[in-house]
Amino acid sequence: MNNELSGKLPGELGNLTALTKLLVSRNSLEGEIPISVAASPSLSIFNLSENLFSGRVPKALYNNLNLQVVNVGVNRFSGDVTADLEEMSKLPNIWGIQMNANQFTGSLPPSIGNLSSLQYLDLSFNNLDGIIPESIANCSSLQYLVLSSNKLTGSIPRTVGQCSNLEFVNLAQNYLSGDIPAEIGNCTKLRVLHLGGNKFKGKLKVDFSRVTSSNLILGISNNSFIGDINFFESIATNPNFTIVSACLNNLTGTIPTNYDVKRLSKLQVLMLGYNKLEGKVPEWMWELPSLQVLDLSNNKLSGPVTSSSNFTLLNGFIHKNVKTVPYNCHKLDSYCAYGFDFYLNDRKFEVSMSYLTYFKYLDISCNQFSGIIPPSIGKLTNLSYLNLSNNAFTGVIPAAMGRIFNLQSFDVSHNLLTGPIPQEFAGLSQLADLKMGNNSLSGPIPRSIQLQSFSVDSFLPGNDELCNEPLARLCIVSKNDSTTTADPVNFNSDSIENFISVLGFVVGFVALAIAIFVRHYQNHPKKKVVPADSSLTRNYDRYGAFKLPE
Repeated sequence: MNNELSGKLPGELGNLTALTKLLVSRNSLEGEIPISVAASPSLSIFNLSENLFSGRVPKALYNNLNLQVVNVGVNRFSGDVTADLEEMSKLPNIWGIQMNANQFTGSLPPSIGNLSSLQYLDLSFNNLDGIIPESIANCSSLQYLVLSSNKLTGSIPRTVGQCSNLEFVNLAQNYLSGDIPAEIGNCTKLRVLHLGGNKFKGKLKVDFSRVTSSNLILGISNNSFIGDINFFESIATNPNFTIVSACLNNLTGTIPTNYDVKRLSKLQVLMLGYNKLEGKVPEWMWELPSLQVLDLSNNKLSGPVTSSSNFTLLNGFIHKNVKTVPYNCHKLDSYCAYGFDFYLNDRKFEVSMSYLTYFKYLDISCNQFSGIIPPSIGKLTNLSYLNLSNNAFTGVIPAAMGRIFNLQSFDVSHNLLTGPIPQEFAGLSQLADLKMGNNSLSGPIPRSIQLQSFSVDSFLPGNDELCNEPLARLCIVSKNDSTTTADPVNFNSDSIENFISVLGFVVGFVALAIAIFVRHYQNHPKKKVVPADSSLTRNYDRYGAFKLPE
């Protein structure tokens, strides 16, 4: 409804007694809602979302028995929402309530259970407290329940399992505790269950086998869940899971070794970082046919990443609802299950869906993996983010990894790697983040505009025998050695004198060339070059994950 409207809503609109729909969302309207407008007797759809309105929502609005939708989300409204919900619970036809991203206080009244026609309820990003009432079970038509980013306490009522039409549940970023009621498995139409950033504990014992959705998303990161094989058994009860995020919990023990891959054949994103898992990563985890995003970082996993791992199976498509992918799993918890964020170099970097068709992410950092880096990892030709840091990998960096041309972030720091940086790395033109320090690499850094653009921090500390820019160490090729290996030498007084004499000639020549170039440039100005990746950045509305139909 964006028409670039500004100013205040005219009270004269209340004179339109036949007005049934008021749709003025996504403008710059401000001030309070005129009571005359709220009291329009024929209103059925009331949508003032994404403006700058403030004050209270007039109670006169709730006297209209024809009212079906109230959408005042993303404004500056305030006050106790409890009374508003109690008044709306008397309306027989209301099916949509969206009051998210305001400054409302209060709690959910038990009378909300009277809304048997309610399908959408979004009160996220407010300051609500109290519990989720058991009477929510009486909202038999409820499909979307979004209460995230509030101050709710208590547990999820077991009666929620009686909401048989529930599809989307987001209770993330509250103070909810207890366990996840097994009864939620009775919600057979469930598509998204996001409970991250709470105080849930215990073991996940939900049987999802009765859920019939073709794509199922589970987010339980940043809680206090415990257990090992029980977690995987609960997930494996339904083959339609596409995204599972369980970072920052207390999952312990070993990952089951014997597992039927077909039970997780649709799984695309698996986030298990920041837990207490130990032992080896079983072969089946590398063979999941749809897996694209795997985070096992910051556990106690050990052993080799075997060369027989068929990394080519880590291919497929990101689910249509995943707009961005998390660089660090603990960033996930503040957002909706399909509103992930990707963080690169501590800057939020959001990319549109069209650029994520073959996005790949692999993070097994901060474990105890040993042995060589398997060359077969080079088969992940569409990999964008690869983090193998803080392990005990030995041997050389496989040359095949230099053929992952889409690689943007590569971290192998804090390992026991030796040998040269493969010449093939000169072709990684997309590389934006590189960390190789704290190894024993040697020889020349391959020459390329990309590699020479990194700071010395990308290669240091350690790697005392690396040379070439950007390091302040020259490479001298041995005359008695027909190979391409090189020995680094530090600048001493003799080499500096020789270098300065050569530099004087070079500077004089370059100065002459610059003078000629400047005169040519003034006569023939060059067009500005726009970086190819600039089109990737796109901002997504933080509150836009769920919108009422208009």
